[in-house]
Amino acid sequence: MRLLLLAASGLLPLVIVLAWGIDHLFQERRIAAERSALELSRALGTAIDSQLRSVESLLEQMGTSDELERADLRAFHLTARRNAEQLGWRQVTLADGEGHILFRSSRAFDAFNAQPLEAESLDEVIKTRKPAVGNAVIAPSDGARTFVVRVPVMRGGQVVYVLSAVLSTDVIAKTLTHQDVPTDAVASVFDRSGHRLARSRPPALAPPTESLRKLLATDAAQGTGITITSEGEEAYTGFTRLPGSGWAVVVGTSVRATTKGFTTLLSVIAIGLATSLGLSLLLAWLLSRRVIDPIEQLKDGASALGRGEPVNVPPLDIAELDEVGVALNSAARERDMAHRLIEEALYTAEEANRS
Repeated sequence: MRLLLLAASGLLPLVIVLAWGIDHLFQERRIAAERSALELSRALGTAIDSQLRSVESLLEQMGTSDELERADLRAFHLTARRNAEQLGWRQVTLADGEGHILFRSSRAFDAFNAQPLEAESLDEVIKTRKPAVGNAVIAPSDGARTFVVRVPVMRGGQVVYVLSAVLSTDVIAKTLTHQDVPTDAVASVFDRSGHRLARSRPPALAPPTESLRKLLATDAAQGTGITITSEGEEAYTGFTRLPGSGWAVVVGTSVRATTKGFTTLLSVIAIGLATSLGLSLLLAWLLSRRVIDPIEQLKDGASALGRGEPVNVPPLDIAELDEVGVALNSAARERDMAHRLIEEALYTAEEANRS
């Protein structure tokens, strides 16, 4: 056992170095995976932000039309309807500077619901005089998930109108699809209120998990961390928040897929260490037998010496034990010589007595 411990102790520094190296590689792989997820979220965020800004640009161009300039709202209603149909928007709405809806392109000019679809972003545009993107809402007409992009129409430094485009969240889902998200990753887009607008894989409308909500709870422009996906799988996650809309584009990469190579590496190392330990055990047993067998012979010789029996300890191939064996053999010879002398003395004494 002591030889085994001695041999096994030689593996301890190797195990410590391997453990440190594997942990270092694991942390590097984690950092690289989170960085990759963050970079992919930036790329997706750039694509989505470009799409939103293109809608804003089209609305701003519409806001410079002569029809709107001369307040010919009925003619502008027809233009807005035509543009919405060509661009694939659900509808275009026009509100005045106080937030009152003036028309909806999907309805007749004088027959529409005057209730704003998403009043928060409308108030924001009037207050800040800047474009805004609303949160996801359910359209009352057909229950579809939609969002709105709004731009102010300025006259003399004042907000005269607010021009809005209502789009389906499907356009965001198509953007994610066209970006070729890796199969071991999942991408999602969330509005400012934390509602999921789109997801690169089903379930598309699953609510965010608790770990993801905590990651997005900060107002940081970007961030990384480990979250749990809707499928219950751990993921290295990175998110990017779009500056204009406040939306968050999130990308998660499977921890299992990322560390798959480490599992193989750990298996190989475990097999190597087990093999080394087994060889150490075999070597310790062989070496111990080379020591124990000669010691047994020495024990037998010592016992024979004590019983007065003949002693013949052969060469033991171990210098220290050979010295003990030689000493036992010498002691046995001296014992035998002493016995002979005593016998001769006794014989001489008996002869003298008979004489």
